[in-house]
Amino acid sequence: MTTHAPISASKLERIILCPGSYLLEKDLPNPTNAAAQRGTSIHELADLMWNEMAIDYNEFDAEMVQIAIDYVTYLKKASAAARFIFLELNLTPYLSRIHPDLGGTADAVFVIDKALHVVDLKTGRIKVSPENNKQLMMYALGALMMCIKKDIRVTHIFLHIFQPHNNCQPYYVSFDDMEKFEEELVIIAKMANEPTAPKIAGAKQCKYCRAKAICPSIKDAAVKAAQIDFEKTTKPMHELLDKAELCKVWVESVQDAAKQYLGNGGEIQGWSLQAGRKMTKWNPEFKHDWPAEAYELKTPAAIKKLKIEIPDGAIIETHSAPSLTRIKE
Repeated sequence: MTTHAPISASKLERIILCPGSYLLEKDLPNPTNAAAQRGTSIHELADLMWNEMAIDYNEFDAEMVQIAIDYVTYLKKASAAARFIFLELNLTPYLSRIHPDLGGTADAVFVIDKALHVVDLKTGRIKVSPENNKQLMMYALGALMMCIKKDIRVTHIFLHIFQPHNNCQPYYVSFDDMEKFEEELVIIAKMANEPTAPKIAGAKQCKYCRAKAICPSIKDAAVKAAQIDFEKTTKPMHELLDKAELCKVWVESVQDAAKQYLGNGGEIQGWSLQAGRKMTKWNPEFKHDWPAEAYELKTPAAIKKLKIEIPDGAIIETHSAPSLTRIKE
């Protein structure tokens, strides 16, 4: 498994927007979330498909399988005339020559008629453009360095985003653009390692920053934004929405930190952790002779109301996430 570089391509845009976030979150734990894990699973599934390896489809839902199929189909068509193609290409050995903290793994890289193509698979709902995409630019820079090392001549560079329901076209990047970007990378990497690097709050850069619950900048910005008188302000609505989103990001980060603290046995005056709502669902691993329609037509709760006996092991219980609640005086 590839070790993630401290300043990976996927983090780059956030660090450009807020250089101070790099050191602030550097030593904090890096928990995953459902969306990120889902994306990782789709990437892994696509890799198995590309290499024609055995796949246990029970581990993936229908949408994940379709995204992986469409992505592999896209790659095979786009790279049909390629001299070579790499999937999950580790570019850290090349990018780290620019600065030791830089690195990343490109989803796909190939060369056709001296044109370098770099592809990034996006599985989220929000559309992503390849135009001026810093993550893709960093992959392209590493891939270009690899081509130079391997004596592969490149005269053009194209950035691709593959994403469901996003038919964006490849974006051309000139060598001048790449040279300027490399200079920018060095400046950003050096600045991010300075203890005095500016911490600049904003909904975009703060959303996935692990340090947002302890960052003084987002706290100050959120409190200031919350004091706006919406009736008297003349600010455009898009600016107000940006400020509202920043407040939401900060509030959720504080609540998440409080839940974790209480869940680990800590105490917060006036607050407690309320258990999540209990839910039941069919156990997908339960061996049965029932038709599949039975699962679709009736929930476990509905079957119980009909007083139909359910065999042991046929259902499993889960709980929604716990919530914060005020302690009644």
